[in-house]
Amino acid sequence: HMHDTGTILEFLRQNLLPKELILEFRTSGSAKLAFEARMTAIINAQDLDQQVVLKGGMPKGDWIEAMRTSQVGLVMQKEGAEKVVFPSKTYSILMAGQAVLAIATPNSELGRLVEETNCGWVVAPGDLKGLLTAMQDMGIPDRLHHKRQCAFEAGHSRFDVDHLAEKWIRVINDAVGEGGRRI
Repeated sequence: HMHDTGTILEFLRQNLLPKELILEFRTSGSAKLAFEARMTAIINAQDLDQQVVLKGGMPKGDWIEAMRTSQVGLVMQKEGAEKVVFPSKTYSILMAGQAVLAIATPNSELGRLVEETNCGWVVAPGDLKGLLTAMQDMGIPDRLHHKRQCAFEAGHSRFDVDHLAEKWIRVINDAVGEGGRRI
């Protein structure tokens, strides 16, 4: 319920997807069936079955391989959702060195992270022209490569286990204070 699926569905309904791109959706969750039904109708109506693939979840080994071989990870966040949640898939995308295509409010935490680290593109929900521009930019190999490098660097410098463990140790030590048992 926090994903902005409307933007990508309308983008595909208008048949704006650049011909050189392939989108693969791995869906799960409570809105899975509704999303897949709408997506399937658009795929059939626009003859996009060679460019848009719908699949379910996958075993861990397959998921790791998919993360390793995909170039761009899509994160969709409804306007207003940024006040409630940060999409955790962003961390996996960054750690895998995928560029991030964020359909999210530009001033959200997600939007700011992508912009600050130059690891991808931020497209406001409903901005079909912006989504087309971002997808066309993905077709420029040097730009895509640079954004993937920035994503990998951001993921590993900010969100790897060692970095996060250090932060948690500081939080715990601050919480127990001087007289408590420190880590």
